[in-house]
Formats: sequence, structure tokens, C-alpha cells
Amino acid sequence: MMNQTNSGFLNSIPPVTKNLIIINLLFWVASLALPKVGIDLVDLLGLHFPGATDFKAYQIVSYMFMHDTHSFAHVFLIMFAVYMFGRVLENVWGPKRFLIFYFVTGIGAGLVQEVVWFFNLRDVIFASQDMINLNGAQIISKSEFLNYFVTIGASGAVFGILLAFAMIFPNVPLYLMFIPIPIKAKYFVIFYGLAELFMGVASFGGDTVAHFAHLGGMLFGYFLIRYWKRKMQTMDGIFTNLKRMFQSGNILSKLIYINVGLFILIRLASVLFMLFNVQGVPFLQYLQLPASPELLLFRPWTLFTYMFTHFDFLHILFNMLWLYWFGDCS
Repeated sequence: MMNQTNSGFLNSIPPVTKNLIIINLLFWVASLALPKVGIDLVDLLGLHFPGATDFKAYQIVSYMFMHDTHSFAHVFLIMFAVYMFGRVLENVWGPKRFLIFYFVTGIGAGLVQEVVWFFNLRDVIFASQDMINLNGAQIISKSEFLNYFVTIGASGAVFGILLAFAMIFPNVPLYLMFIPIPIKAKYFVIFYGLAELFMGVASFGGDTVAHFAHLGGMLFGYFLIRYWKRKMQTMDGIFTNLKRMFQSGNILSKLIYINVGLFILIRLASVLFMLFNVQGVPFLQYLQLPASPELLLFRPWTLFTYMFTHFDFLHILFNMLWLYWFGDCS
């Protein structure tokens, strides 16, 4: 009778959810056992910063299957959330779409964490010295220092799952542990997201949780769901819509689209080049109007392109607001 009950319980879990839980638990057990034979799975499969010598491209996926080996609570709570909410989404979407969603949100969370690391470590990355004084007590190389930064866990994918559940079932009541008051899913996720944003910005001492990665999972999950809802099956659909919006707009809206589009492309390209240690590509330098007349002779195009370059987000925000408010005075 007991075997039939256990079999019935396992059979009630959708296949992707069930296999994700099993695979995560197997990796957790392996990460406990293999260090005894000199294999550190967390170091091999955990996500490192791209500038670190221990970084490998596959880690953007493998880090989701690594969990804290100091406590069972970490992997248990993450897998419990996958069981509670993931099985519902899999039943609604089907196995293929749920698996895609799980990996997109997990990979998206990892990419966001890499960007956060880049901005936090930019002074170290671009420092001329190759050695770093660590807490005034130890001098180590830059590459060794960058190897210290590792993130693990499927929390980013779980936060994406929570967001998806709240978007599909916004009014379903949820009960928090120790709080016997039902909270609608939509309010629960909003509160959780704001709490993660606060914790990420506050950066409390000793807090090693990747809060912005959690938000990254939610962000990628949101856009993926919006993408599915609008039935955009290929990137061609996105570019077709953008092209249609651009062509149907007046000259003022086209100028705003061009400015914003170039700003996003330049920033994305700069971040990617810096993440992968590609130096010597000063985009803005070749687009901005040079102060020297001699340089202007070699870059005459800047007389036109400088109007479409901006230093930062606030710069383009206020410029586009002024253009929108006062550009159409007729």
C-alpha cells in the first residue's frame, strides 16, 4: 500500500517539474560527495564573472543546479517552490513551454547578476595594477580576486515562476508561513519584488544573496509571458512591429525612436565588450563632436552623429522629454 501511495504521489507531478526536482537533488548530493575525491562541483558549475579564469560559458546554465551545501534548507525551499507553483504552470502551459520558461528566467537571472558584478567591480576590472591588496592583509592577483565571485541556485527561475503564477492567477490567495492571513498572489509578488529591490539597493553587510538576479528572473519572465501573449513566435515579428511603429510615426516620434534605439544599442554593445574583456572600442568617442578642430577633420560625420549620443540615462531622458514637450509646437 505504501509503495502504491508513493507511486501515486510521484505520478501526480508533471514530468518536467518532477525531473527538475530530481536532477537538482542529485546535483546537491553530488556536490556534497565529490569534494571528498577532490572535485568541487560548486566551483566548476557555479556561475563566475566572465573576467575570472574559472569562468566557463556553460556555467550560465549549470549554476541553476548548484545549491548551498551547508544546509538542506536552501535546496529544499527552492524545490518546494518549484513543486508548488511549477507543476501548476506546467499543467497550464505544457511541458515544453514550462521548460523553456524555466531556463529563460534562470539564464536571464544569471545575465543580470553578471551585469551587476560588472558595475560593482568596474574599478577593479579597469585598474592598471594587476595585484590587489585584499583587506590590507593579503595581496592577490586580479584574476584570483575575480574568482571569488560565484553565484549558485535556481532562485532566479523560481522568482520567474512566482511572477508567472501571479500573472495567470492574480487573485489566488497564498498563505505565508507564520502569517495565517491570505494574500492575493499579485500582491504577494509585488511585495516580494519590492523587498528584493530594497535589499539589492541597500546592500546590507554580510548579505550574500543575489537580489538583483532574483529581479532579473522576474524581469525575463515578464517579458517572455508578454511575448507569448502577443503570439510573437519569431524575432521577425518584433522587428516588424518596431518597423511599423517607426513608419507610422511623425518626424518627432522617429527622432525619439532613433535616439533611444542608438542609446540602447551602444550601451548593450559596451557592456558585452567589457564583460568579455574586449578593449579599445570607444563607441561614443567616434560619434561625439571632438573638441579639437584637427580631429574634426578626420571625423566629419560627428557634425551629424553627436546629436544622437547621450552620456547616461538621465541625459537621454531629459533630452527626449524636452524634445517631446517642445518639439511639436505647431
